Amino acid sequence: MEERMINDLKPHLINERIYKDTYDHSLIKSIEEYGLRGTVEITKDDVIISGHRRWHVCQELGYETIPVTVLDETDPDKLIEYLIRMNQASRLRTNEQIAREFDVLMEIENKRAKERQGERIDLKPNIKENFPESKKDTGQSRDIAAEKLNTGWSGRTAETASKVVEYADEIETEEPEIAQVIKDTLNTKSVHAANKVVIEHKKPKQSIKTMNATNDNIEWAKWSWNPITGCKFGCKYCYAKDIAMRFDGHFNPTFHKDRLSAPSNTTIPKQKTNEIGIKNVFVCSMADLFGDWVNSEWIQSVIDICEDQNQWKYLFLTKNPGRYLDFDFSKNCWLGASATNQRQFNKAMSTFALMKSDNIRFISFEPLNEVINTGIETFEGKPFDWMIIGGRSKNSKMPAFQPEWEWVEHLLLYARAENIPVYFKPNLIVRPKEYPHEI
Repeated sequence: MEERMINDLKPHLINERIYKDTYDHSLIKSIEEYGLRGTVEITKDDVIISGHRRWHVCQELGYETIPVTVLDETDPDKLIEYLIRMNQASRLRTNEQIAREFDVLMEIENKRAKERQGERIDLKPNIKENFPESKKDTGQSRDIAAEKLNTGWSGRTAETASKVVEYADEIETEEPEIAQVIKDTLNTKSVHAANKVVIEHKKPKQSIKTMNATNDNIEWAKWSWNPITGCKFGCKYCYAKDIAMRFDGHFNPTFHKDRLSAPSNTTIPKQKTNEIGIKNVFVCSMADLFGDWVNSEWIQSVIDICEDQNQWKYLFLTKNPGRYLDFDFSKNCWLGASATNQRQFNKAMSTFALMKSDNIRFISFEPLNEVINTGIETFEGKPFDWMIIGGRSKNSKMPAFQPEWEWVEHLLLYARAENIPVYFKPNLIVRPKEYPHEI
């Protein structure tokens, strides 16, 4: 065991590829209370093999050094297998993570199969490369990789799960809600159920554009509509940018004129006509429609559709609410402002005070990054009509984060005093943890 400077260590790329996490709040609380137990296992060139979450937590807590065990193994593939095995022993994995483990293990086993074939065929290297891997070797590799998952999956089941995840990744940029449905089905139901969703989604579709059904993360709107995508605010916690950068390599504002017809082409399924929020449409979930960089003609074309297709309620959300004052909205438009901090809240309240229309106005405190003082404006009536509060979900730039309960409680009490309905997002899991004083 040795002590190393914590910033000298490097996470293994395979860990991010498979598990995509940093740490959970129970772990940070545990290390805060009891300190770090055990060591982080690393290679001789300071790459972490086991202990990624503990390393992230210790960085967050300001540790300068961290105890490590340097592994003697130097074979990269054996180190990756060990990384996976240690994760299997220390966490509850989702089916998506297991499928990604299978992908990595298959790459290793296919490489080994080719090496075995090379040993069997005594030919010159340039000739040997013309001989493809046999089906027998492919099947053996698949079954060997599946057995190393420690799930009881057959090779065929593991392969199907891998293809399901691959397809969800492919469509995540254009259809993030459907991609999430596929992954949720895989994780909460079964590989077979998720594969059925993929097969159904792959069926030939008409070129008619429709709105996308949302998942449980947006319970207050059952549809999303993205005639414009992209944003320049550069928020580190932005899930939309994370998706776009991963697949497109950019998050530039783009006008999809063909999607303007989506509201008129979308119908509510008969069995869902009485669902709460079934007529609510979240407009531009993959953009900020009212950013200063967005062409006014683009915005007006969207607003015109909202007025024309008034069978829907359209929910807008922006970090630049002052631009609402430049446009006229029909009554079925809800005007929302993001307030992750005090400055954004002040801007939203100042804008709402200037609005002459009686459109529903709301504020989304997601992610709630700091305590917000709400007593800054005086209104004759309610300052706004609805409040959403959420935590910060993990993305490639930032870890997940839960606001302090006191921050949430302050907003809740303010809403109750002003008679404002409150909606807690599913990613807000903070709660009071109070105990009686000792007598």
